[in-house]
Amino acid sequence: MKNAYAAKLQAQRVRLKNSERAELIHRLLTTVYQASAVALNEKFGFGADRISRFRDAMEETILEYGVMLDEVDADYADGKLAQRYEQIMGEEAYPAQK
Repeated sequence: MKNAYAAKLQAQRVRLKNSERAELIHRLLTTVYQASAVALNEKFGFGADRISRFRDAMEETILEYGVMLDEVDADYADGKLAQRYEQIMGEEAYPAQK
């Protein structure tokens, strides 16, 4: 049986890992948002208003994905997101690597 001190240390490690994971996810999403904003502006002339609407729609989609992760599982959430993406993109969904 674990002693109380070992249990506290283990719980602290889990919290640290969770906070590190949350920080990494936040950084990744921030980078994706910023890169998307730059690309949308430079390639398609999107301004702040349209980019803000894009960001809001992206956040909504990510939140929907998160709900699926929590309520079902990762395979289901990934599959549903891929299905929606493929419906939109058709044959262009997965272009060959150059």
